[in-house]
Amino acid sequence: MNVLIVEDEKIEREAIVSLIAQKFSKRIQLITSVNNGESALNEFEKNNYELVISDINIPRMDGLELLRQMKQRKPKTRCMILTSYDYFEYAQESIRIGVDDFILKPAKEQDLCNRIEKMMDVIDQESKGEINSLSYHLKQVQSILQSDLLYAILYNDSEKNILRYIKVLQLNVKNAVCFCIKRKEMDISGLDKITSILKDSGYVCYSETYFDNLVVFVFYDQLISQQSVVFIYNMFKKLCANKSNVGVGSIKDRCGEFYDSFKEALGNMNGAIHFHGAEGEEKIKEAFTKMLDEIEYAIRIGNQSISTDIAKKLYDLLLLYDRNERNALLKEFFFDLFDRLADKDLSITKEHLDNELSRISRAQNIRDVYIQITYLLKTMIDPVFIPRGKNTNHLIKEAYSYIEKKYPHLIGLNDVANYLGVTPQYISSLFTKYTGKNFTYVLSEFRVNKAKELLDAGAKIKEISSLVGFQNQNYFAKVFKKFTGYTPSEYKARND
Repeated sequence: MNVLIVEDEKIEREAIVSLIAQKFSKRIQLITSVNNGESALNEFEKNNYELVISDINIPRMDGLELLRQMKQRKPKTRCMILTSYDYFEYAQESIRIGVDDFILKPAKEQDLCNRIEKMMDVIDQESKGEINSLSYHLKQVQSILQSDLLYAILYNDSEKNILRYIKVLQLNVKNAVCFCIKRKEMDISGLDKITSILKDSGYVCYSETYFDNLVVFVFYDQLISQQSVVFIYNMFKKLCANKSNVGVGSIKDRCGEFYDSFKEALGNMNGAIHFHGAEGEEKIKEAFTKMLDEIEYAIRIGNQSISTDIAKKLYDLLLLYDRNERNALLKEFFFDLFDRLADKDLSITKEHLDNELSRISRAQNIRDVYIQITYLLKTMIDPVFIPRGKNTNHLIKEAYSYIEKKYPHLIGLNDVANYLGVTPQYISSLFTKYTGKNFTYVLSEFRVNKAKELLDAGAKIKEISSLVGFQNQNYFAKVFKKFTGYTPSEYKARND
């Protein structure tokens, strides 16, 4: 199978190529990556690509136009879009073009692999004549839009966007109510039966896995009665054999309030809602103290997954609060964490921490908050796990040594981090802290200096770009001029 990746961000492009090459080596014959629409179309016409994965926002022809032209040339080509969450403006156009799947950026590695593997299976089945292409496409798009409607609600998206999803799914929604259940404590196979029962009664039932929970929204075109809610609640209790609490939110008639129903359901499931007031403050302090103790214990036993675990717990807790309360709580938690780790070799100062928290406070939605607190936790905690003897100065020296050895090749921040045995976030923060430059700048600067040495030695300009690690000669010239003020030709002429 041949796969084409179209992504203008170099680090993301390299990461996707590396992931696919590693995970699907037995299924891939050719994998090619390009950074703009024109190059992608040229490459597409040269080879028979069965699967194309493209960002929407790419230079020299946007991703949708690119996929439209590809579909016109080879209608059977499977296309996947990489995009940020708020992409509704593209959704209907994508459906018309025939896009097969949307991948939310930033995507988790396992989720990305699952989606790509599923698409590869479809391609294989089609080649054997085992599935109907049009039927599959319609079901796939329907499923994507249903999931995206739920995530628009769960991430507290604008009422306007939620209404758009409802409209394109052709739903008539007067009321909605949310249920939350611990996923591991329920029989997932029984969910289809409940959905079928509700459908026969005129309800629309959509579900989505949300961390360790199953979130179910029930929509109705009339007023949902309390008796109906109790009936549905009892069905879910039976589904999890009464082993788990089933959280129920209140009935809402405005889609801008559906998020509140989810928040209430989640809190009721955890027995944690109504945290406000003196009693609530005590519970918050207890929860924070427990998480901080877990971090210290994880550091003692070497549990390096603690950052992700705490991010999920912190996030679940924050869902119960509005923006101002959330920001105050985050500040309290992270400054307490900073004090707890004061005797460790931290790569972050209090001033830096305060700046990061200010940035988080401006996040547009709760999903962005989760991504940013996960990054901040990793930045603070992960360096503590570095083996003794690997101090920060030593790591920076090793990073420069790696660049010096590997600069002619295709390398990225992940490669350096893997070589040093640290996280990409940590080595990135070290570069910024100790050099005042990010990794991309450091690598480009090193390559340009090597290019200058080769030009001074009389090397041909056409040969130099590849010798110093640039895959594209035009891009090399652009970067060279950024650092020197001259194009390679001007620099060579100036020194002749």
